[in-house]
Amino acid sequence: MKKIGLLFLIVLFGVMVGCITKADVPPHEEVERKAEEVLGVNIYIPEHPKYVIGTSAIGYGRDLSNIEELKRGKPNSISVEFFIETDDRMDFTEEMIAEVEEANLIEFIHNEQFDAGSIISLSVVLNLNKEPMYFKEIEIEGKTVNYEHVEADESVYESLDLDPNDVAMFFVIFDDFAYDIIYRLKDGNTFDDAKQFVSSIIKELN
Repeated sequence: MKKIGLLFLIVLFGVMVGCITKADVPPHEEVERKAEEVLGVNIYIPEHPKYVIGTSAIGYGRDLSNIEELKRGKPNSISVEFFIETDDRMDFTEEMIAEVEEANLIEFIHNEQFDAGSIISLSVVLNLNKEPMYFKEIEIEGKTVNYEHVEADESVYESLDLDPNDVAMFFVIFDDFAYDIIYRLKDGNTFDDAKQFVSSIIKELN
């Protein structure tokens, strides 16, 4: 009986350690691990000094074996949303989450959405098509980056009862994947802040 009790405690301790270890993994490291595990690529997700990762998800292509059904095909991307951290969060039931995953062909890694909204939308896409998404070019850390700086149309924002903000968009191509980054220039952010965020990624991966 003592041996059985000791074995039970060892197993229980192992489970507890496993749970603690998983909980202690920072969100950006968990996303990087998933990218390597599911997509087979080593990416870099920076920690932001002001914003937290609220949602992240694996994206899948569509399974075309039966076009009448919307089914996941092969994984081809990972997306991450950085939020202003607040005490107010959006509550979603498991059923709602499952519906979002099914409709958008995604699988959530993290799902914690803050009412203050997303500041940075980052997607890493496997290089199925290396054509740049934006037309202007800028050099960051010695690498050519395609970008757009879109000024806010105040009339559109007013009609939606939202505060207007400019948006900086960057498309960075590496050998095996590309980064598509949308940085909303609000909360005191400037184009240079957005460029610095992109710079931190290029420094790590170049």
